[in-house]
Amino acid sequence: MSRVARRPAVRTTFAAIALVVLVTAGVLIARSISDPDRVLLARSDQRETVLRSLRLAGIEHAVVGFGDGVAVVRIDVPVLVSASDATISSQASFATLAAGYPSAREYVVQLFASGHPLVEVSATGDAVRDAVRADDTGILHSALAARLITRSVDVDPGVRVVPDAQLAGVTPGQRARAEVLLTAAPEEATALPPDAVAVDVHLAGAYLDAKNRAAGLLGDDGPASQTASALATAAARVRQDAPGVRAPGPDERALDTYRLRLRTAVEASDVAGGGDLLADIDALGPDPGRAEVTRVRSVVLAIESLAASPSPASVLAGAHLLATDVAASALPAGTGADAVLAAADAPSAPDSAVDVRAFERSPELDFVPGEAASGALPERVLRLNARPGSPPSLTWAGEGGSESVAPEVWLAFERADGALYWLADEDGQVALTDASLRGWAFSRSVAALVDASRCGRLLATFAAE
Repeated sequence: MSRVARRPAVRTTFAAIALVVLVTAGVLIARSISDPDRVLLARSDQRETVLRSLRLAGIEHAVVGFGDGVAVVRIDVPVLVSASDATISSQASFATLAAGYPSAREYVVQLFASGHPLVEVSATGDAVRDAVRADDTGILHSALAARLITRSVDVDPGVRVVPDAQLAGVTPGQRARAEVLLTAAPEEATALPPDAVAVDVHLAGAYLDAKNRAAGLLGDDGPASQTASALATAAARVRQDAPGVRAPGPDERALDTYRLRLRTAVEASDVAGGGDLLADIDALGPDPGRAEVTRVRSVVLAIESLAASPSPASVLAGAHLLATDVAASALPAGTGADAVLAAADAPSAPDSAVDVRAFERSPELDFVPGEAASGALPERVLRLNARPGSPPSLTWAGEGGSESVAPEVWLAFERADGALYWLADEDGQVALTDASLRGWAFSRSVAALVDASRCGRLLATFAAE
């Protein structure tokens, strides 16, 4: 009898022990990854989805928000060589917004170039979604309402305050360009919604790229999917279909040529604000300087993209599908997720993902300045950016003033996720890594100089091509 009576007590004891073990394990797991860090690895919300998708297109800086049924995106077009660059950017933006906000009443796209506002194009939600479903640029083109937003109003700093967030994965230069895009206040433009989020102000571009990479959507050579490959082909066709434009002759002022092109494009596109813009450009005088001429050229190309007949080639359906892939993507535990935490400089990121000296050595990839050309990243960076010397030095603006490094050797290390880093000498405090933005529409080759002990902390960027 006594043996039988003790069984419930034994079971209770084991259950209590098991409960303690489970609770302890839960506490340890919770402590190992803080709540903010778990958010970093979670599926992206609507705003992050849009920004990650635009990064896959090669758009470095963008702002997105939603309010009162209207989804707004503001992008800085990376390269504006022809009107087709503006066309591709606006199509990709509309399709991405439609994926991120599938029930929006209206979609608004604002195009900037080098921080200067150009045009705003908008369309009803139904029209954009119809165009995306049919992959038909004609439907979108006929539904667009366009206005020039080249005039800006002064902003009271006390009215619009940039969030005081410290982003380790953003250089001061990147942050400054991002803030210009976020705080711009073009006349007649749709105001950014209160919940607007900007790349390199709220979310570091390096973090967004790392999340795309961990989800299997981004590889060393760019977006890694059949959808992205098809988009690259479509973008090339859009560029091929763009009509040729006569360049200024040797005896012509560039500004005079752009004035004529602008007048023609304004009349053909019926864009709102065209008359004011023509008056502004006429008031510039015969020689306003290269920067102003470049800005006028960007405006001309943006308006010509609206005036031109839509190309049968389209990136609408592809960009929408890619954005839905981003929204659905989950990050498996492992080296990719660790790299995301490292890019965000999260406290829970393991040393194996953040400390360059903890990575695996790849001595065959070491680079010694002055030796035979190898094509290694440090070689390209030094050739394009270094100050002469033996060895050559890289200089950047640090918190306490100008800083420089001139290592005898750049030691190669490979992180578990495949990312390569070059440490500046054995006792170096900094390292170089590839931070290029390679999208299906635009690409830019760049290297980042990072803190060797916390590789998510960017110190400077350098041209690498």
